[in-house]
Amino acid sequence: MGERKRRAAAGYVPPSSLTDRDRMTFAIPAILVGALAFADVFGPDPDAEDRAAARAEIKVKTKQLQELIVAGCTEPFAGLSLAPRSRLLCRTADLCQACIRAMGFEDQSSVKFGMVYYYWLEDLLARDVLALAEGSSMAEAVTLLLPMMEHGFAVEARDASARKQAARMLRWFQERGFYAEATTEARCA
Repeated sequence: MGERKRRAAAGYVPPSSLTDRDRMTFAIPAILVGALAFADVFGPDPDAEDRAAARAEIKVKTKQLQELIVAGCTEPFAGLSLAPRSRLLCRTADLCQACIRAMGFEDQSSVKFGMVYYYWLEDLLARDVLALAEGSSMAEAVTLLLPMMEHGFAVEARDASARKQAARMLRWFQERGFYAEATTEARCA
């Protein structure tokens, strides 16, 4: 895309001029958050008075999040025929799985992974490398996700560690040719 800023505005049909890499760049955030949403890791508010109601509420919110993520994962590939869409979605999912392994997220709490994801995405949005369209699947998913993991942000040591790991995650993607517009000195560090 040259000097044009890359924008991931989920909820729109991307122009046909986008490259495969551009489409993958737009899908990565949705696929990464999908790793949380489909792992069934969210629990009820530990301070809720009515535990049964809190469990029911989190179940509904998790289902909503999953539906939004499915839409957010496929929107960057809209307009492509089935074969290229499937191929790119698989390549992007494989890339995200490699990132999860490389960052050691499999051995960390889901709250920590969620915090790293949040700081990584916040950094890309603040730098205008990515943009979430208001009302889009991804914007709604991020809005829904934050309160679901709110208690994790209260632990300062975990917060500092998540910020450092978010910077590492950005570098990991940059080494693979993604998000090059973000300088290597990440704001999340």
